[in-house]
Amino acid sequence: MGNILSIFQLADNSIITILSFALGGLGLFFYGMRIMSSSLKNLAGKRLKKLIQKTTNNAFKAILVGLAITLLTQSASATSVIVIGLIGAGLMGMGEAIPVLLGANIGATITSFIIGLDLVDYALPIVFIGVVMIVFISKKYTIKETGGIILGLGLLFLGLDLMGTGLKEFEKMDFFTHLITTLSDVKILGFGLGALLTGLIQSSGAFIGILQKLYEGGALPLALTIPLILGSNVGTTITGLIASLSSNHAAKKTAMANFIIKLLGAILFFILLGPITKLIELLNSLLFGEAINMLMLAIIHMIYNVVTTLLALIFVKQFVKLIDKIFPEKQVKSDISATRLNYELLKTSPILALESSRRSIVDMSKVTLSMIQEAAFYLSDNDDEHYRKCFDLEDKVDVYDHLIHDYLMQLHSENLSTDQSIYQAIYLDTIRDFERIGDHATNLVEFLKDRYDQDIEMDEITYSNLSNYFNLIVEQVGDSILAFEKQNAELAHEIMKRESYIDSLERNYRHIQLTNIDSSKSILYDIHYVDILSNLERISDHCNNIAENVIDPYYMKKSN
Repeated sequence: MGNILSIFQLADNSIITILSFALGGLGLFFYGMRIMSSSLKNLAGKRLKKLIQKTTNNAFKAILVGLAITLLTQSASATSVIVIGLIGAGLMGMGEAIPVLLGANIGATITSFIIGLDLVDYALPIVFIGVVMIVFISKKYTIKETGGIILGLGLLFLGLDLMGTGLKEFEKMDFFTHLITTLSDVKILGFGLGALLTGLIQSSGAFIGILQKLYEGGALPLALTIPLILGSNVGTTITGLIASLSSNHAAKKTAMANFIIKLLGAILFFILLGPITKLIELLNSLLFGEAINMLMLAIIHMIYNVVTTLLALIFVKQFVKLIDKIFPEKQVKSDISATRLNYELLKTSPILALESSRRSIVDMSKVTLSMIQEAAFYLSDNDDEHYRKCFDLEDKVDVYDHLIHDYLMQLHSENLSTDQSIYQAIYLDTIRDFERIGDHATNLVEFLKDRYDQDIEMDEITYSNLSNYFNLIVEQVGDSILAFEKQNAELAHEIMKRESYIDSLERNYRHIQLTNIDSSKSILYDIHYVDILSNLERISDHCNNIAENVIDPYYMKKSN
């Protein structure tokens, strides 16, 4: 340790002082990780779920996505919770999810490598640079978040050093020596302790960071450290298991699959614990001589996860089948009111298959309505949660669009009557309209976020006009859903009448904006105002399309 951190010296060897250093350092370490993780996620954007969902068409790419997401979140547990959520929403299958989780396991080892670099002598300058970027030059969003990453990294190393100062004193205590001796003799207890503590703190990176400081100080022998690392890797799956409890059967199976993969890998390493320990000792002597280096634990952590990932990847199909047999899904009799599309009806009853698709379109439309509502909430409430929810819902709408479209296309025209063929075409049009409404909703929250990020103020006239227009569009979307669901032609006529009013109101609001600027009543140069109005008006156009299909399902007027 350099002189720069000489302030971290114990005033006395009392248990209170030692615990204060150890726990205070751990708290600072966690806080540094949190700041770094938050800034990484903000800098990368808020579409982590979309990235996972849309780039998992092959196992290798899915592993890279899992690794990348875990680098951003600094937590394999956080990645597993995201994946479990996607499975619970029906947006991902277990076969796609497992490679993502495997990649997340590898990504989790990066934290231990960062810790192993032991940059503690530079921690205070790193903290200073981060604070300067946040406090003094934070007008640019990217600079502020980059400063957060740097600040978090500095606090992480400060916390480690503070924690290490306290932990080093434990090895001098009789109870700690006795504990280490017991765990070394019965290594399965070390494995269990590693799993338990990692499950409690929900971060294998943090637990292994503690092990690295104990190992560096000579308090932990390598033969015991390896079982603790193996236990930690199993313990990190507990968060995913807990998250899956409130989700569907597929999510529970995936969480359990991740746990079993980790456990089987740990059992394999336990069987080979003797040879592995000798191999690591040899590697340590080649790289660092007689010195004890924290990077060795990062290497062990990486080797375990890479080997486990390769074995699981090779046998992933067989493993999925095994999990399906161990945890079979209870068969539930399906009917046309089920939210999932009934594929058996494609062969047995085209008319019921159309009804199944119609009900799924209604489900899709309600998700779309929620997206518009979140955009309306975001207008009046600068809370990024509305932004995130809108994009989360868009993922679901996209999947609905894909699934219902493919389902309808499997209804072959030779098996359909003329009326059924017409409704097949109408339903295809309708899902396209609702999908486009969802796209406009994401455009709206993007515009609003850009305003908030740039601190663009909104005058009373602008806010009043946009708020009124949002309310009209939310009503328009809600009525179009009801008109489609109930095939209510009277309500559809109301939608079409309101469409003309909405078009004229858009032109009027644009004129008011220009008048206010020209007369200096408003100093606002609002680059988003017209875009927001335009997207809202286009949503109304799609509602009008849906209403037209309700009123004229046989395209009589359209063909004239």
